[in-house]
Amino acid sequence: MTQPPSPESELVGAVYQKLADDAELIGRRVTAQIRTEFPLYAIVDGPGQAHLVADQLRSLTRGLLERRTPRAAEADIAREVGRMRATQGIPVETVIGAYHIGYRILWDEIRERAEACDPAGARPLLAMVDLLWAWLRATTSAAADGYATAARAYEHSRTALAQTLFNGLYGGDVTGEAVESAARALGFDPRGPFQAVCRPARESEPEPVVVTSVRPGQRPASLVTTRRGAVSVTLVQNAPAESCLRATDPLASVGLTRHGLAGAAESIADAERAFVLAERQRSVVFFADQWLAATLLPLRGRLAPLLQLEEVPSDHIVDTVRAYLAHGLSVPACARALHVHTNTVKYRLHRWNEITGWDVHTADGLIRSKVWLAIG
Repeated sequence: MTQPPSPESELVGAVYQKLADDAELIGRRVTAQIRTEFPLYAIVDGPGQAHLVADQLRSLTRGLLERRTPRAAEADIAREVGRMRATQGIPVETVIGAYHIGYRILWDEIRERAEACDPAGARPLLAMVDLLWAWLRATTSAAADGYATAARAYEHSRTALAQTLFNGLYGGDVTGEAVESAARALGFDPRGPFQAVCRPARESEPEPVVVTSVRPGQRPASLVTTRRGAVSVTLVQNAPAESCLRATDPLASVGLTRHGLAGAAESIADAERAFVLAERQRSVVFFADQWLAATLLPLRGRLAPLLQLEEVPSDHIVDTVRAYLAHGLSVPACARALHVHTNTVKYRLHRWNEITGWDVHTADGLIRSKVWLAIG
């Protein structure tokens, strides 16, 4: 003979049935909270996310009502969510955090509704908290497993795409369909602005291409890095070039911002030329600021006969000429910068002319002086 349901079981059934009926409403609330606490979820379609959350809430309430842990199919849904979020670039800890938000809100709903129905008889329902957390452990574990599987495959795919992109940029095939497709797949706009950065590669850095996605604020950005010998070359779009530099880097170089894939190749060339100068100066060199020296330094041997001096000027004369050039060819401004009298500046410029044969008041003498200071 079938036993009639107890008042406690009727309460549990009523509460969980109401939760299932309100799954869409609760799902929207959970989704809104997730997107508030984790702004990265802005890249995920909101209504689609809310619908997915509602479906998972229905499965959860059904499982609680049946007093069981997740079935394989229910765990597979969480595993698929993990895979999907990995391909969207959302960190795994954020994915797990989103699940915690959903379970926290659902538990609040269970507690409030149980106490509202029957404060004295709510204990059987509240006692199911262990089962609720068993669901949380099972679903987050499945999500993390799916995330790890997809992340490995996704990173391998992105590495191959990035290699295709760099091969095209270095090989001159910037108009090829494969190169443009690779750029788009990596999140770049092939016709947008690119900027290249070079810095010393650490021994611990991997030889293959490394791809990273960042999102400063709400603006999508992409970084692609490859190691070429002892140099790490990074191509960046929609992010400050300085974001690629490490505070511990003793030297680095930054190319000009240029548009399109042809511009990306040129910016890499800018940065690589400037890196030679950066190694020489042991500093960070921007091609935009030191383009002349960066461009001429590889020609130093060819230009040597034009820049060779029988006598090297003293340091204070060299510093004066450098300050004179840096302050708009103004003797008074140069004197103020060096904290000397204007007559001292004039005398040192005259001595520079006597020693080198280059008069900084003429076009030829000015150019030779500037080039010698840059690469001599």
